[in-house]
Amino acid sequence: MIKVVLDTNVLVSALLSGDGVPNKILRLAGPNYQLFICQEIMEETKEVLLRPRIRRRIPLPEDSINAFLSAIQSVAAVIEDLPSIHVIDDDPDDNIILACAIKADADYLVSGDIHLKQLGRYEGIRIVSPSEFLAIIV
Repeated sequence: MIKVVLDTNVLVSALLSGDGVPNKILRLAGPNYQLFICQEIMEETKEVLLRPRIRRRIPLPEDSINAFLSAIQSVAAVIEDLPSIHVIDDDPDDNIILACAIKADADYLVSGDIHLKQLGRYEGIRIVSPSEFLAIIV
């Protein structure tokens, strides 16, 4: 089965846009691919969803955000003890996403982040946009 890590921006978009590509990708987890996540990605997702500018746009109660994160954890394998890597200097938080993919031995890392997408591939992991990944799995 295909092993995949979804970047924080994909998870946030999945919740904020119920009919968008990231949401479709997330709903296909399980039968179409194995999703991997780490605590750091979960924490960053929650932090982003609680930002004032996001909450002004779409005011989600914290209970809804927690339910969303629980739903992700119910379909994902949780990775722990991430390796320390320093590949992306411009946005060090992206290194955590990459470390999760490395530890999961992922086939794909799905991201809209320019720093990650510029890599294209890292240690055998293909880094693709949500649209590219959806085309791969459907």
